[in-house]
Formats: sequence, C-alpha cells, structure tokens
Amino acid sequence: MLGNLIDNAFDASSSLESKPLPIKVSVSDLGNDLILEVTDSGRGLPNQIDVEQLFTLGVSSKTEKGHGIGLHLVKEIVERYQGSIEAENGPQYGAQFAVFIPKEGI
Repeated sequence: MLGNLIDNAFDASSSLESKPLPIKVSVSDLGNDLILEVTDSGRGLPNQIDVEQLFTLGVSSKTEKGHGIGLHLVKEIVERYQGSIEAENGPQYGAQFAVFIPKEGI
C-alpha cells in the first residue's frame, strides 16, 4: 500500500520538465487513528477526474502509463482495516494522499 503511494508520488514529481522534486511521507498519531500522508511536488490531481474516481478500478490520471489498478488496491487494503483514504491538491502544487487507520485494527 505505502509502496504504491510512494511510487505514484515519485512518478508525479518526476514527470515535470525539471529535475525531480521531493516527496514527503509522514505518520502521525491522532489518538484513536494513525494517519499516513504522502505528498508529492508534481502537477497535482487532474481537474477532469473527480477525486473519488481515482480509487475506481480502471481509472488512471496518468496519460502515458498506468492501468488504474494501484489506487483501487490501496483503497481496498485500507478499507479492510476499517480505514479511509483521502486525496487532495496541495496548497500550492502537488497532491496529498492521507490514509487513516484505526489503531485497534492494527
């Protein structure tokens, strides 16, 4: 799960014309939940795709590669642990994925 999110962040940050920009991975304790956040420095989420669609099997935001399987599988795994996943554009650029997992499910 984490590997897929990091791969996607690396792909997004590497697709820019300039040198690859950094990605950030963090884990925070929210009391009853853990939150895992992966943030990239790429172009951000495409406007033509609804954020919820990104987690649908067969939907990909990548134009040159991707089959739309990875984020769907990430969501399936997260939900298996009674967690949730959110995606949004960063405040200036890039995309951020946040995975919430209840501690009791770990």
